[in-house]
This record gives sequence, structure tokens and C-alpha cells, in this order.
Amino acid sequence: TVVGTRIGAYPAVRDAMSFIAKGKGGGDAGLGSKFSAGVVLGALSGLLASPFDLVRIRVQAEAGLVSNGLLTTGLRAGHPCRITGSVSGFRLLLQDGVLSIFRGSGVNVVRSICMTVGTVPVYEHTKHLAKTQTGLADGPVLHFGAGLVAGIVGTSVTAPADMIRTRVMQEGKGGASMFGAALAVARETGPLGFFRGWLPAYMRVGPLFLLMPALVEQVRRRLFGLDYIV
Repeated sequence: TVVGTRIGAYPAVRDAMSFIAKGKGGGDAGLGSKFSAGVVLGALSGLLASPFDLVRIRVQAEAGLVSNGLLTTGLRAGHPCRITGSVSGFRLLLQDGVLSIFRGSGVNVVRSICMTVGTVPVYEHTKHLAKTQTGLADGPVLHFGAGLVAGIVGTSVTAPADMIRTRVMQEGKGGASMFGAALAVARETGPLGFFRGWLPAYMRVGPLFLLMPALVEQVRRRLFGLDYIV
């Protein structure tokens, strides 16, 4: 998965960033190197995933009952049904040119950076602090605990970007910019509006980061003979 790839690639990217900054490697790398690695991995994965995210949001916006070619329920009730699946979603977007499939990629990259920085470096640094400050052994208990922290922090950091991204992608061509969408959310719902839907978001991300890092750690250790992530 994308999450597993981010976690798996993180140590190498973090150590490369630390090497460039002439710092230490592993868990002793500086916070700047750790968060820089999160930015690089988040930006790359966000850009690559953006077209699929855009189609997913458009398909969901077209959901509803159809009668005589018109949607009778849903967000586009009264309008013709234009998208019936992923393939037709890509075809519709490509009518506006190849670059149209990257609409909203800016906010998608920002969202991905927020998620990656708020989870992968947080997971690793939580482990590092627990081991160095409390002497807790590097094992499944620590992995689950650090994953719990990463899920909470990641959901909170990503919530505003999630809200803005959804609004930008739903509006389609000629819709609001990232900045305009942020202003609209703030104007309509206030600062807390950026965290609307936090609990459902955590219910999706929280269990993933509770289990995925621990699974990646065990795969590294038991299948490939590598050490735990440090």
C-alpha cells in the first residue's frame, strides 16, 4: 500500500536528508531531516495519487438513483448522469486535456505532505523518544503505541487540508482555488469547520496506523532479516 511504501522508504530518505545536512543517521537524525523526509515522500505520493483521488471524488459526487438518464437523488439530482465508474470518470476529465486529471493536485500534495509528516516521522520519533527516555524495548507494544500516536497526530494535521481538497475537487473546472476554498470554509463554518469530520477520518486512519507500522516492522524483521525501523 501507499502507507506501507512510505514507511518502508522512510529510513533511507531520512538518512539521505541527514547525510546532506551532515547529521547523524537512524533515530539520532535531526528533526529537520525526519520531517524533510516526510515532505519528500508525501509530495511524491500525493502527486502520483492525485488523478485517482480526483476520479474517486467525482464518482462519489455522481452517486444517486437514475431515471430516464437524470439523477433523481444525490448531490447532482436533476442533472444528467455523466459518470458510471472509474473509466468513464477518466474519460470525462480527459475531455478538458491531459493536465485536467491533475486538477487539485496542489492541495492533494499538501494533504499528502501533512499526512506523511504527521504520521511517519511522528511514529519513528515517538519510538526513539520512548526508547531513549524510558528504556522501553523496541517491540510490538512500542510499535502499537507509536502507531496510536501517529494516527491521532496525522488525522489532526491533515483535517484542514482534507476539507479544502474535497471542496476544490468537487467543484470541477473553473471552481475555487485552494486559497478560495480555505476562505469559504472559514467564512461558512469558522476555524472549527476545518476539523469537521475528524472522528470519521480517524476511524479510517487510526486503525491503519495502529496496525500497518507494526506489520511493516515484523515483515522487516522476520521476512527480510532487517532491524526494526530506527
